[in-house]
Amino acid sequence: DLTSSIATVSTVDTAVVGVYTVTYNVTDANANAAVTVTRTINVVDTTLPVITLLGDATVTIEAGTTYTDDGATALDNYDGVLTSSIVEVSTVDTTVVGTYTVTYNVTDANGNAAIEVTRTVNVIDTTIPVITLVGDATVTVEVGDTYTDAGATATDNYDGNLTASIVTVNPVDTDTVGAYTVTYNVTDANGNAAIEVTRTVNVIDTTIPVITLVGDATVTVEVGDTYTDAGATATDNYDGNLTASIVTVNPVDTDTVGAYTVTYNVTDANGNAAVEVTRTVNVELSLSVDDFLIDEYKVFPNPTSSSWKIISSKRIDLIEIFDLVGRRVILKKPIDIEFEVDASSLPSGVYIMITNRNKITKLIKN
Repeated sequence: DLTSSIATVSTVDTAVVGVYTVTYNVTDANANAAVTVTRTINVVDTTLPVITLLGDATVTIEAGTTYTDDGATALDNYDGVLTSSIVEVSTVDTTVVGTYTVTYNVTDANGNAAIEVTRTVNVIDTTIPVITLVGDATVTVEVGDTYTDAGATATDNYDGNLTASIVTVNPVDTDTVGAYTVTYNVTDANGNAAIEVTRTVNVIDTTIPVITLVGDATVTVEVGDTYTDAGATATDNYDGNLTASIVTVNPVDTDTVGAYTVTYNVTDANGNAAVEVTRTVNVELSLSVDDFLIDEYKVFPNPTSSSWKIISSKRIDLIEIFDLVGRRVILKKPIDIEFEVDASSLPSGVYIMITNRNKITKLIKN
């Protein structure tokens, strides 16, 4: 048995992939050399590289933003670090909402392909559209007028112009005074609802009622008679007939000669006061045509700026002159058929002269 005398020669280096030979030789005591025996040793690499993701396996990003992949590392038992050899394939399109895959592959120098590693990238749209009012946020319109809403515009980071998709709720009733809210809403294709935008529309009533006199604006009534006012009517653009609400102030005193003003006022339910309307009521002494045509005496000049000269066919014992408010301004006892009445101290105006025979004449001082 020469086993212990075998000379073994081995070139095997297990650190390096390759084909190696181990030889076995032996010589007996008589120098007879055996036929060399060899063994082939194949040092191989069948271990797969390992890819490791950097960052999360599932990533979510907003549409329209820039996507930067975190990458991966690769390590092999034989080749060591293979990170730079990783083949990365990305289908990510951040302009389009969807689910995308990034793949990572690597093969070592000995042809061992790593198990493919993937990352899921979800491109989503969570940005809400923006609604912008056209015109003012608060609008005032007169009751009864037509209201045309100015509308709004809407834009979205992903869908673009959404103006045509705005849902407008317009409850404005211009026939009724009040504050109304117009709402504007829109939702993009990915279900993102914009913040609701509103416009306040105030329907107001600023139109004043109109008062219309019934009868003449100037009325003459004889002193001592009964005066019955003809009244007035009132209409309003919003409240309609306000005649019953007219406030009439009637100071007429038919027992006293004078000019009186009757006033008519009304205010509608929204506080709009009509322009005051007035009627002039003149309470006068009886002045018939015959009174001015009497031929018992003449007064001249009339009008006068200084004095009236009176020539009578009969003696006049007494005259009284009154102004139009009934005050006696002159008392004269001429007891003659011709005399003068001094008017220089009287203000310009119309006066009434009454004689002792109850004849009445209108005098004018200019």
